[in-house]
Amino acid sequence: MEKTENLYINIYDYEDSKFPFQVFIGGRGTGKTYSALNGAEDNKNQFIYMRRTLDEVEMMSDNKVNKGINPFKVLNKNKGNDFNIFKTDKKVFTIFENWQEEKEIEKKVKNKETKEIETIKETIVVDMKKAHGYALPLSTIASVRSMDFSDVDLIIFDEFIPELHVKKISHEGDAILNAYETINRNRELEGLPPCRFYLLANSNDIYNDLFITLGIVDDVEKMLKKGITDKYYYDRGLAIHLLSDTSEFIKKKKETALYKLAKDTSFSDMALSNKFAYNDFSDITYKRLTGYRPICSFDNEIFLYEKKGSGEVHCSYAKANCIDFRLNEQGIRNFNQNFGTRVYQIFVNGNITFESYAIKQTILDILI
Repeated sequence: MEKTENLYINIYDYEDSKFPFQVFIGGRGTGKTYSALNGAEDNKNQFIYMRRTLDEVEMMSDNKVNKGINPFKVLNKNKGNDFNIFKTDKKVFTIFENWQEEKEIEKKVKNKETKEIETIKETIVVDMKKAHGYALPLSTIASVRSMDFSDVDLIIFDEFIPELHVKKISHEGDAILNAYETINRNRELEGLPPCRFYLLANSNDIYNDLFITLGIVDDVEKMLKKGITDKYYYDRGLAIHLLSDTSEFIKKKKETALYKLAKDTSFSDMALSNKFAYNDFSDITYKRLTGYRPICSFDNEIFLYEKKGSGEVHCSYAKANCIDFRLNEQGIRNFNQNFGTRVYQIFVNGNITFESYAIKQTILDILI
């Protein structure tokens, strides 16, 4: 980088063949995308740069009329390269490296004096182009399942956690796993290593669809509470990294125009401190259940307890014998008929707490 190197993150410092799936959560402008693409440029095989939607990839691509918002722009400037994204099919975008080479050619010319045809050598500049990979939107990857991605061994999924105002893709977590299946195919059955899948995001929402699908919301919440920056699932080939910015980086960012404006806001906490600041953890707590009685449960996993004589409710994983409702349309309807109004009123009165953020979001999705 043309920047102070130790201020920024290099995701390839975490590379480990035991963990083909690596998730990197970090603040804005910390070098996640820059380092990911920098390493991908030097990758000997093809790579995929993935975004969530077709619109995002369209905006990044060049066409015959104008240049896109190229994610390689700063790398090109700093390294003297020319990488770009160009639409090569209806829903397929190719990442090209462009350069020029001088070539010597032979040319037939007529000698003005002798009138004879002579062969001379001339140096010309030739435009060169090489494909390095693909830029693909998650939202349309199902329509390119017939494509052969056997030349790809690295996938970079940038901004996989959408900002709060951005529309979500239906069943997004499953869509991410299906995308990997489409690209990776059966290479492991043929004795080849799995495709590396690096997912990058800012700390916009701990309750994002991928974390829900993988069942790791509670684990990431515990990482936050305990100040743990790295968690490795050896049996799943998964690593989670909550990237820490250097104090020097945070100090410099705080003095920029935007972060002076956004001082002491949730945006600043998310971007500078890598906190899931848009998620409200104020009512997340662990409680001893002495003096509480079970009301009901959902899927025998989430249990609602009421403190005797107080009107307080605590939602927990602690198991008990009580009426159980399924987390489906019929089960939720039955819960609302029996307990919904009372529990909702307790919530409105601010008398409900939750053992984890995942429990909280599940209950709120039922009540609201």
